[in-house]
Amino acid sequence: MKKKIHFIAGVHGVGKSTYCNELAKKYGIAHYSASDLIKQWNRSVINDDKKVIDIAKNQDILISAINEYVIEDTILLDGHFCLLDMEGIPQKVPKSTFEQLALASVTLMHDDVEAILARIGSRDSHVHNQKIFNELQKLEMAHAEELSRSIGFPLYFKSFSDETSNLENLL
Repeated sequence: MKKKIHFIAGVHGVGKSTYCNELAKKYGIAHYSASDLIKQWNRSVINDDKKVIDIAKNQDILISAINEYVIEDTILLDGHFCLLDMEGIPQKVPKSTFEQLALASVTLMHDDVEAILARIGSRDSHVHNQKIFNELQKLEMAHAEELSRSIGFPLYFKSFSDETSNLENLL
């Protein structure tokens, strides 16, 4: 994969797409959602309740979908370091996914879990477990930091309410 990918990560509802849409408009960079690319490749692999049937297979699909559908050299990709399995338990996305993506940078978004769940509830009309989302966000942050150290991509943090981020300096 020879693309310059700026990965915007965080749990569902943290504001990744909103932030990416703002950056895409401001800097003229294409924005893709990992889940949209996966759905474009195979609609049946993602459930509406945010649970993933086969996390590793989904990531293989993501890599294939990027190679097939993404034509730009530089993109914003919003996605996750951790996902909910079919039992609703937070699981890490495999390290190999991020090695294959060869990320130029990562911005990890975070917010108060109550605010996240309120956004999801108004957007999707679906109620999620606050305890699970707390665990998911903590694991997301820990896994991102671990992978940043082991793979070597730059990692920046951005809360939903921050006006700007370090990513904008790169763009």
